[in-house]
This record gives sequence, C-alpha cells and structure tokens, in this order.
Amino acid sequence: MAAAVLDGEADGPPQPAAVSVQSVPTIAAVTPRRIIFTTTSATLTRWTWAAPVGLSIGPTGGHGIPTVRCEVLFSGVATADLSTATAWYENLVGRPADIIVNENEVMWRITDGGWLYVVVDKERAGRGLTAIAVGDLDQALTEVTERGLAAPSVETAGSAGRKASFVDPDGNTTSLLEVGTAPATSDQPPESR
Repeated sequence: MAAAVLDGEADGPPQPAAVSVQSVPTIAAVTPRRIIFTTTSATLTRWTWAAPVGLSIGPTGGHGIPTVRCEVLFSGVATADLSTATAWYENLVGRPADIIVNENEVMWRITDGGWLYVVVDKERAGRGLTAIAVGDLDQALTEVTERGLAAPSVETAGSAGRKASFVDPDGNTTSLLEVGTAPATSDQPPESR
C-alpha cells in the first residue's frame, strides 16, 4: 500500500502528484498540519500543501487543473420528511438547527468552516453519506445515545481511527469519526462495555 503525506507548510500551493485514475486515495490519518492518504496503487507520490486559512484542493500550476479555494463546507442530507429528520438530527447534534432556511431546509453549524444542512428532496432521500470528525468518539457516542439515538457498533480502521455510523429515518448514514487513535478495546458501544 502506497502512502502520500500532505504537509501543512507555511506557504505555497499544492504540488503535483502522480495519482492513478484507477486508484482512489483514502485518508489514513489527520493532524493539525498533516493529512496522510493511503491507496492500493503504487502511483501515489508525495504532495505538499499549505492552506492555513482555506483549503486549496487539487494540483495547480501548469497542469490544467485550477485550484479551488474552500473556506466553508456544506454537507447536505436529503429527506422526505423535514419534521422527522429535524428531530432526529437535533438528537444527533444536541441542539435545534442554527438556521431555518425555509419550510424545506434547516442547517447546523458543526465547526467554524463546516455546516450540515437537511433539505426536502424526496428523490434523493436515503442516499446520503456524511462524516463528522470528533475528538473523543466514546464521549460523543455517550452524549448521542443519552439523547435517544440507538448506539451503533464502532469500527476500527487500524491506526487510521474509529468510526460509528448512525442511520437516519430516511436511510442516510452519518458517521462520527475519531481519526488517528489506537484501536478501541472493544467494537461494542460504550454503554455495553
């Protein structure tokens, strides 16, 4: 398995990397200044990146791919019934929506640069995948289950971290991730240990 390291340096755009179009890198670990990707292809090489305020995505320079400057990320979840979904996500997040956009959409500010929005879209409902990184997965699971959601099992991904996935009433999956932690002592939810 090949690995690439993105170092959060003080300046400069992302440097080009040789990434096979047949391979899809996955995040193996995240620290405040590094993202480590892994892939099964040996064609992934080292990238360096510096984006202290926003995130520059993709190779730049004379490679024909423009840089996309990201300052805020919105992750959308489609639902068939906004009332039911809003109540469920209030239990997941632990508070009412921060913004009620209109009768078909609500939003929660998850981090300074990240928002989760739930929107009525019956055709897409149940097909969403969202991941939210937390500092302490066990504590987050305890809080969420105390608010009434059923505790999911915890998956360990080697040294990459742990993940617990919740499924909303429409069938959308929202995972809580604890990145770069030692494997848990058990794959069971905290209250069953």
